[in-house]
Amino acid sequence: MKFLLRLKKTSIIRFRLACVVLVAVLPVCLITGFLVIHSYNSKCNQVAKNMLETAQSLSMGVDLELSSIQAALLALATSPSFASGDFGSVHRQALELLKLYPGADIIVADVTGQQVVNSASPYGLPLPKRNNPETVRRIFETGKPVISDQFYGALTKTPLISIDIPVMRGGKVAYDLAMTLPSSRIVSVLLQHQFPPGWYGTILDSKSVVVARSGYPEKYVGKRVNSALYRAIIYASEGVVDTTNNEGVPILASFHRSAKSSWGVVVWVPKSSVMAGIYQWVRWVVAGSFVLSLFGVAVALGIGQRIVRAENALRLSEERFRGLVEQAPEGIFVADAQGRYLDVNPAGAQMLGYTQEEICRMGIADVLALEEVARLPEKVARLAGGTVDRNEWRFKRKDGSFFIGEVVGRQLPDGRLQGILRDVTVNKQAEAMLKNMNKELELRVAERTHELAKNMEMLKIETSERIQILEALREKERMLIQQSRQAAMGEMIGNIAHQWRQPLNVLGLQIQQLQVFYDLGLFNKEFLDNNVTGSMEIIQHMSKTIDDFRNYFKPDKEKTEFNVHESIKSSLSLLEGSLRNPLIDVEVIADDDPAIYGFPNEFAQVILNIVNNARDVFIERNVRQPKVNIKICSEGRCVVVTVADNAGGIPEDIINKVFDPYFTTKGPQQGTGIGLFMSKVIIEKNMGGRLNVRNTDNGAEFRIELQNGIDILPGQSIAA
Repeated sequence: MKFLLRLKKTSIIRFRLACVVLVAVLPVCLITGFLVIHSYNSKCNQVAKNMLETAQSLSMGVDLELSSIQAALLALATSPSFASGDFGSVHRQALELLKLYPGADIIVADVTGQQVVNSASPYGLPLPKRNNPETVRRIFETGKPVISDQFYGALTKTPLISIDIPVMRGGKVAYDLAMTLPSSRIVSVLLQHQFPPGWYGTILDSKSVVVARSGYPEKYVGKRVNSALYRAIIYASEGVVDTTNNEGVPILASFHRSAKSSWGVVVWVPKSSVMAGIYQWVRWVVAGSFVLSLFGVAVALGIGQRIVRAENALRLSEERFRGLVEQAPEGIFVADAQGRYLDVNPAGAQMLGYTQEEICRMGIADVLALEEVARLPEKVARLAGGTVDRNEWRFKRKDGSFFIGEVVGRQLPDGRLQGILRDVTVNKQAEAMLKNMNKELELRVAERTHELAKNMEMLKIETSERIQILEALREKERMLIQQSRQAAMGEMIGNIAHQWRQPLNVLGLQIQQLQVFYDLGLFNKEFLDNNVTGSMEIIQHMSKTIDDFRNYFKPDKEKTEFNVHESIKSSLSLLEGSLRNPLIDVEVIADDDPAIYGFPNEFAQVILNIVNNARDVFIERNVRQPKVNIKICSEGRCVVVTVADNAGGIPEDIINKVFDPYFTTKGPQQGTGIGLFMSKVIIEKNMGGRLNVRNTDNGAEFRIELQNGIDILPGQSIAA
């Protein structure tokens, strides 16, 4: 029992000792964990900051390269050779300019994209259209310079970029003046930056397509960045992204998109190389924490060693950043809160004409023109408030000369002031020249606008007169159609008489039959019912004849869809009486049962005109066994109706005149000469089809081609 009590007591002591050790070690672990997280975040933030500043500096280099090319093109656009149309001279001037830009080409294109000058080809040779019509369209629509995305040249078939500016003449864009250069030229901007080992730089166009790359360009140029980086670039002008590259390797990438050209720069490094040192440090800290719980001194020593390593890493990062600053093409200045320079890179000293040591003994006011010093306190106060300020200043060099510089200033976390200086003197001179040109162009535009206003007024008057003439012609056309129907009315009345004569005779016989059967005593109810039924059928047939004729003379107000076969049958029913004297055999052959969109009564009028003309020729020529064949079929997307007779055809000397107005071979007493003319107007103008005539072996054949909803131009076959 004592042994058990001793064992229990020992366990309690061990437990309490373990708790004491745990309580003693827990603060160390917490402190260690806090240090690990803090150091990890500091390292990541410092790397991200360095990468972002590198991307900003590289983006400024790209903008400077593109701006210098654009300024040279603006000077060439003012050449008088454009106004005189002397493109040979433009070609020579372009070649002179290209001596400053080896490997580039200058192209002049018109509004259609057709090249009129290409420095890569001798002047006078045929040239193709440009391969980037969207850029040409934007130049002529906006009248503003355009920096294109990467494309492939029409002659060289190599990846190119283009900087386009408008050539203005008379207030309008006359030509698109562009300099195309291989995208590989942009690599020179990358080569000016010495990236740390394992770092890569990439230049993107506005569509995030790789234009230049510091490593493996042949593999990536012309391809778009991965989707995660692409989305980040779309939604922000700059930032740092934790993503993967196209091979799926995790990377840490910083990007900056230029507000001027919409091009972007990406600086990235494999995440493994960035995080290797951090992860190794974390592993050592964790191992040290475990040892620290057993050996306090060893833990303290381990923490000290880790702090030294972290400091060394930060010092190395600072040295790398300074190396980037020293090699940047822009001037980078650091000053204290009182405006005294503390540091400057070689490019900034060269711009001002001083040595770096001399500038560090000067203040900001010492390098500004006198008139600029007054606004310096206000701008410094803005920077102290946390604002990133972009301004243009007039600087004074050591030799007394002046230049205009653009400065992007900000306050560093430690209270110092940082400024990035870029010489924009050439750009300002170009802007001044453009302002003068714009004033001149505005005067010319005002004069031209006044002239156009007068011309527009005259055009309105002329248009009004033409509309009145067109309305008069339309009214005459409607009158001709009505005259054509009235001319056919007489023939229709004769047709009614023909069609009613036989039914009236039959009806009269049936009435007489009633009296005869009554006198013979054969009259009964069955006979009466049969007689009444037969009489009513005859009366309904006569009533239908009246309805058919009435519908024929009813004008069509709107186009409707109607069946071709049914319309032809209805038209022939109106001629039933006329076709019996002489007896004309009319055969309708329907290969299809199509429907068309148009005016059914006007279509019926055309059929009646053609068949009536055939009947008149049969009578005139005393044709034995006269016959008319009407064929309905579909050819491609159209409906074809042919009306052919066996009357011997139309004389060749007048066949081309049968559709002329008032042309007739019947004499003034029998014909008006407007029937076939109005038929052609109805088919071709009102219903958008075609009406032609030709002679066959037996007679004449009229061909009607129609399609639902589509008009046919004269001389064109709808079946084609």
